[in-house]
Amino acid sequence: MVAIKMPVVISAEIANKFISRIYTDTGSEADIIYWHCLRTSLRHIHDRARRTNLKVSGLTGTPVNAMGRIRLEVVMGTFPLLRTETIDFTILEGTSRFNVLFGRIALEKFGAITSTAHAEIRFSTPNGVATIHS
Repeated sequence: MVAIKMPVVISAEIANKFISRIYTDTGSEADIIYWHCLRTSLRHIHDRARRTNLKVSGLTGTPVNAMGRIRLEVVMGTFPLLRTETIDFTILEGTSRFNVLFGRIALEKFGAITSTAHAEIRFSTPNGVATIHS
């Protein structure tokens, strides 16, 4: 029997707003927030973005100019198993069915272990180990 590996897509609180459709990608160097998410869900803080000359390359290898960078507080888990970290996101314009991508840097900050076989993410908190199911 072969286990079907599912992408791990979670929800978290970003800048005091509940954000769904966060794709966790252990192979990505970038932590990305898409402009459509800032413009709609996080419009109260989108003016904190800083300009950048950064280019991001995806699977196709075609570089995309980033719109900017923004540092945001992220809370993962549910009470009492919560953990808060500050993440520097690269802002990308474009179409995506996801709002945010947590790459290696964000996942490492949380000390998160992602299991595609179990479609979950685990990380330690001051009150124990939290599990978020995809």
